[in-house]
Amino acid sequence: MCVAYGPYSGAAVVRITSVHREGYNPSVGVESSDGYAEGWYESMFSSLDDITADWRPATEEETAKFESRFRPAPQNWD
Repeated sequence: MCVAYGPYSGAAVVRITSVHREGYNPSVGVESSDGYAEGWYESMFSSLDDITADWRPATEEETAKFESRFRPAPQNWD
């Protein structure tokens, strides 16, 4: 599922790769179109609901643009 940061057109679009609401480190994992992966973690200052408050589902056009630009990150298993 792709989401956009913010209500406006042209917002950054990422793909959600994981959601962990329970346990020691509640988090949401995302991946950008260049393959960069990042995690958003709950803290004592902000909950996952606070972090994702301005996220919205990406439109079909935004998702298509993301998919056309997506390149997986290189894997280094050495």
